[in-house]
Amino acid sequence: MKSLLAILLLTSTAALADPLAVRLTVYQRTPQVADDGTGVEAELPGKLVPAPKTGWPASYDAVRQALTARKSGRLNVMLASIYPAKPLTAEQSAAFFVNELGRATEVKADGDIVLPDGKHATIPIAPNTTAIFGASDEQYYVAVSILPESAVRDDVMVIMSGEKPLNLVKRVEPKYPSIEAMKYRSGIVLAQLRIDPDGSVGDVNVLQKVQPLIDAAAVDAFKQWRFEAPQRDGKPVTAYIVMTSPYRIE
Repeated sequence: MKSLLAILLLTSTAALADPLAVRLTVYQRTPQVADDGTGVEAELPGKLVPAPKTGWPASYDAVRQALTARKSGRLNVMLASIYPAKPLTAEQSAAFFVNELGRATEVKADGDIVLPDGKHATIPIAPNTTAIFGASDEQYYVAVSILPESAVRDDVMVIMSGEKPLNLVKRVEPKYPSIEAMKYRSGIVLAQLRIDPDGSVGDVNVLQKVQPLIDAAAVDAFKQWRFEAPQRDGKPVTAYIVMTSPYRIE
């Protein structure tokens, strides 16, 4: 009995000894545009988004899908930024400047969080938990994940507009079907691609749906594209990048 108690105490001590870290991830519903062509200013996330019954999933793609499902329509949610994890201790909070919102967010060891809108909220501080905040327009979501430092991985990056893109090694043009109702219509299919460490396209998320058959043809082509292998500091990583594919229905 004493030996069992000792093992439990050692296990508990080891668990407590693993420092915690905070990772901030930003998701964005495809930017909305006003009638005059300018961007619509988004509200600042400040309200806790109810989690699914089983909690928020672990993968970036699964979280994005869960957020997309909250609001149906033409505009999907994309992964906008992954901020490097920061340590969280009783003496040191984890503070982030969220570029997309032009505001800061701070997480403290007691669970107090200062949101981009300046308001405070409380989140559970426990390993492998995620809390997500949004606004009524649901254009932006801020996901706050608490992780054991031993579980922190810096193996995913998001390449946004203005950053050096990955070189495209192989491009396959879509085979768009003839759709009478869309004859002579043209435009683009906008999508976010997940590029796996070997340069292949592992997932395609159409951001602005055009028409089911057109979307499907673009996705099929995108999945045959191939990029240079994404790397960070000489190590292979997974990359997310937004790409377009033009269409014209004859």
